[in-house]
Amino acid sequence: MADLEFGFFTKGIRSLRYALVAVLFVLASTYICVTPSVTRADEPGWKMVTAEPVSPQEARQILENNRSAPDTLMSRAETDEMSTMGAGVAASATEATPEIQELARALQHDPKLIYDYVRNNIDYVPTYGLVNGATATLLAGRGNDWDQTSLFIALMRASGYTANYVQGDVEYPFFYIANWLGVDSNINIVEFMLASGGIPVTIDYFGYGHVTITRVWAEASINGQDYVFDPAFKQYDYQAGISNLAGAMGYGQANLLASAGGTFDSNSVKNMSETNIRTQLQTYSANLVNHIRSNYPNAELGEIIGGRKIRYEEMAGYYTSPPYALTISNQSYLTEQQLDDNCLKITIDHKGINQIFRSWEIADKRITIFYTGSSHAPQLKVDGTLIATGSATTAGNIYPLNVTVNHPYPGNGGTYCDQSGTFNLKSGSSYNISCDFNTVSEKLINVRNTVLTENRNSGQAEQSDAVLGEALNIMGLTWLHEWALSDKVASELADATSIRHHSIGVTAQESGYYIDVKISVSSPISDHGDSAGGLVLFRSITALGSAFEHGMLEQMQGIDKPGASTIKLLQLSNMNGKKLFYGDFINWTSVKSLLKNYTTAKLTELQNLVNAGHQLYLPEDANIVLESWKGLGYIDLYNYGESNSIGMIIEGKYNGGYGAYQVPVDIPTVNFQAENFLRDDSIQANIRTPASLEPVNLATGAYMSDNNDLAMGGAAPRGLNFARSYNSSSNYQNRTMGYGCAHNYDIYLETHSHGDPVLGVRRAVDAASAIVGLFVVLDIMKDHNDLQGWLSTCLVSKWTIDQVIDNSVSVHLGSKVMEYIKLTDGTYNAPPGVTTELIKTGSTFSLKERFGTTLDFDSSNRISQWKDADGNTMSFSYGGDGLSSVEDSFGRILSLSYAGGLIATVSDSAGRMVSYGYDANDNLTTCTDPEGKVWHYGYDDKHRMTSLTNPLDITTATNTYNSLGRVDTQTVHRKIGGNITNVTYNFYFSGFRNIEEDPDGNQTVYFFDDKGRTIGVQDALGNRGSMSYDGQDHVIVSTDPRGNSTTFTYDGDNNLIKTVGPRTGTEYDTEYDYDGLFRKTDTHFSLNGTRQSHLSHVDYDAKHHPTGSTIYPEAGKQITANAAYYSNGLLKNSIDGMDVLTTMDYDTYGNPETTQTASEPLVHYSYNRVGRMLELTDQAGAKTRFSYDDRGLITTKTDPLGKTTNYT
Repeated sequence: MADLEFGFFTKGIRSLRYALVAVLFVLASTYICVTPSVTRADEPGWKMVTAEPVSPQEARQILENNRSAPDTLMSRAETDEMSTMGAGVAASATEATPEIQELARALQHDPKLIYDYVRNNIDYVPTYGLVNGATATLLAGRGNDWDQTSLFIALMRASGYTANYVQGDVEYPFFYIANWLGVDSNINIVEFMLASGGIPVTIDYFGYGHVTITRVWAEASINGQDYVFDPAFKQYDYQAGISNLAGAMGYGQANLLASAGGTFDSNSVKNMSETNIRTQLQTYSANLVNHIRSNYPNAELGEIIGGRKIRYEEMAGYYTSPPYALTISNQSYLTEQQLDDNCLKITIDHKGINQIFRSWEIADKRITIFYTGSSHAPQLKVDGTLIATGSATTAGNIYPLNVTVNHPYPGNGGTYCDQSGTFNLKSGSSYNISCDFNTVSEKLINVRNTVLTENRNSGQAEQSDAVLGEALNIMGLTWLHEWALSDKVASELADATSIRHHSIGVTAQESGYYIDVKISVSSPISDHGDSAGGLVLFRSITALGSAFEHGMLEQMQGIDKPGASTIKLLQLSNMNGKKLFYGDFINWTSVKSLLKNYTTAKLTELQNLVNAGHQLYLPEDANIVLESWKGLGYIDLYNYGESNSIGMIIEGKYNGGYGAYQVPVDIPTVNFQAENFLRDDSIQANIRTPASLEPVNLATGAYMSDNNDLAMGGAAPRGLNFARSYNSSSNYQNRTMGYGCAHNYDIYLETHSHGDPVLGVRRAVDAASAIVGLFVVLDIMKDHNDLQGWLSTCLVSKWTIDQVIDNSVSVHLGSKVMEYIKLTDGTYNAPPGVTTELIKTGSTFSLKERFGTTLDFDSSNRISQWKDADGNTMSFSYGGDGLSSVEDSFGRILSLSYAGGLIATVSDSAGRMVSYGYDANDNLTTCTDPEGKVWHYGYDDKHRMTSLTNPLDITTATNTYNSLGRVDTQTVHRKIGGNITNVTYNFYFSGFRNIEEDPDGNQTVYFFDDKGRTIGVQDALGNRGSMSYDGQDHVIVSTDPRGNSTTFTYDGDNNLIKTVGPRTGTEYDTEYDYDGLFRKTDTHFSLNGTRQSHLSHVDYDAKHHPTGSTIYPEAGKQITANAAYYSNGLLKNSIDGMDVLTTMDYDTYGNPETTQTASEPLVHYSYNRVGRMLELTDQAGAKTRFSYDDRGLITTKTDPLGKTTNYT
């Protein structure tokens, strides 16, 4: 927009300002998108809304007039009573839940640390009123100022401080507000964004353009002094993204639509080429992947599409007024009644149940309606707590569920964003009411999946509220989460901000399963004031939302159980060669005559719609077949006055997205698929996390125990080593060694669906298909609100959602996991920083390291062979219970036996054996080593290891866990001052700032970013170093406690090519060169970027062994060493820098047999089959002999003089 239109002084009186805003912003009109049931424009649906500004003074009057009547809500006493019945509804917005209590403890009950946590880790959402409360805001990682203040107050109260809500009208310079909101520094856009978020706002147009808004913050008393805490107001750093994304993709709208083709007439289109569209989209994706890898190989997603991050700050001193504020007026403490008046409320009305919830009471909960007893009366429960029971129903009959949403916004006289909708429930079926108040996140889904796992493991019935209800809840949350992630990516591509006010629907199990989210309101706003941008974004994300309805069902139930959505049904209609018609009042008579298999009632309904001004996109045949289901899907557009609607309609057995088969929800599959939302950094092979001495993972709080039980020879594949590990964060994983335990030869793949990486959570390359799909849809919708545009959008949206189904392969390497994401060309993208490739050939996979080692998997996705670059092979054999034997390249064998599906013994070909014992709960409780020594392990009722006792009956470690499953304290056996004693370590985990406290109270603090990477360590004296990373998780800057920084530069192949520092002034560099096989060949010294000297050079053979190395100690001098190898990769001879030759020979098991240096006599060695040296004969013929026990520990050593030393 021109400066003239958006200048500070273009606005006069308030009425003129509103008139100009209406002219400048077509978005100020209300657009309504209805999906997925048949509606009129005034009925519920997905709505796009914006609002005119309401001043703080006007807002107070409006809200006062609309105050809740005393009897419309549960009383506070009733709420408190309900909270004592079980998990149930939250007792207050600041309830000290386990999450709040543990976080307060982790933050040391320190007000500054509490403030820093909320300010630096919770993203701001521009809405008004109390919505999610403390715990849901914590899990979401975002919230408005009311919710962030709730989180701060909850943590302060849990820490023993008095803290209260404060409200006031705060005046700010507009550029701080613009940065906070993420829009251009333009006063009108700022006002429009705030008003559309429901926030009271007024602008000083005649002065300096200051912005006054109604804010909420906290006041807390510390040592008798009151201080102000406003963690929600923060500044952001922004990333611009690629300037020509279409060019990077090779995309052109005209070319795509020409390729799509289709047969058009005035009212219809058919035979649009889905094949050509998919081919083009795959090409665009491949182009974008190549562009990223060539030009931005180590970039974060924000460097590709744009984005923002909170500007990190730490509180230095307490505030007495909100930061950045110019003036504050109408300041007051908020009472309980005022908090209630300014709260989002939801009413649920169903067959004798009429219940009003405050949104924060249910934001992170499971809300279900099941029918019970012979009367089939509905029961409304929240997290298993009975809230209300309705009246009797008749099984199989349909009864309406009416849901009403009431926001505390002052716009439209207090009705802005309010919405109602009706769902039809069948008595005897099971329903979850799926809600999102900008709450849903991977953390919330992980919490809910943990609840499902625990409920299933505790023996709850599969069809119970606790199990089926939770599975339905997770399915609903998954759809809401992935739709929100899509909206976030699309918003970045559109240079817009989408304010998500609420989304509510049902996820159901009737004779089949479905999801129907028909209540939703959002405000997509262009960051630059583009009047059409918000509507384009809304149309685009509506299409993706419809496609995600079938996509989520196929993700959570398997691609063999297809789901349907409006998008998919129109895609099927086009695939079947049927026409897509455009119908309105003008052409309805001619279109109607061409429609097939539409019922009379349906045609009458459509007639009424077009008579009322609706525009319809209708498939030729109403009977679209999907497996055992057939029905109708169509698009309904409507314009009335300044409002628009888009209806994604399905008419068949179910509403919304539904399964094609009438079968029960596969609950174990839901449980399995939802595990993908658990980003457990203690098991990620590509993330290095610190650990304590008796290993507690200092990023996650998991207790981790590793043991080598039986070893022969060297490293794989030339040797065997049976190792087992325990991880308390895997406490419900039970394969072949009991809960939480795994062994290193349990190497296998799992294929599943995981939307998050494709939707921008991990690497930029992972997200290429989503970027392409969303970019194309946005571009088409910008220019084509017509037959060509909508059908091509359906086909592009279907392709986009296909990329998040069966798109992920998890490679399990014993206790560690690597996740690979499938790209559109069929290749798999590795985790950040990983160079190992996952390759699919036919129906089987191989894992190939860049220097030749390959792990092959069989058709059951189990490892079958481990082969190195020299051809040495380790083979794996399987029986009915699982892995039965492992054989190394020298023929040594480990054999496994089972009892009850769990490993009972492991024996080697040397005759040694390790045995394992388990309790009735499948916990590994004993390990008996080859010498008969027994180790004991203790557990709590959640399979978490609590004690470790050695064969001397000494308990060497005892763990206690907090309510979130993290290690709280650890008592260990230590020798201090010559005495053996037990000492206790304390651990504190906030996720971003974790503490290990030794028995003397000394604390080491570890800092982590939102990807679990270590970004700093502070010792007990307060000395703090820091690290920063690129998008491949490379450390690119490391700063020591004195402030000296070293920088590291990597190429696109994960090779370190330059190191600078840690000096200031003159730049001293080390640069590295690599050959075409990624092997480091040369090292150079540089000064201020200019190479000064050549430090070293390395040559390699075809199998990547270094065959020659040269160092250059000074100009004109060099020292060279060379090496040669046997065909199996063992060193044959070497020549050192003094030109001295050493040769080696080996026995049949790869152990050294002789060595000879120059012309000196041979040195002889003798080894047993296990790989332990039995005898050494030196160059003079003197012999030294050794003996060992079955554990491989030395027991005697006899020197050449016959003196024997014994070891115990």
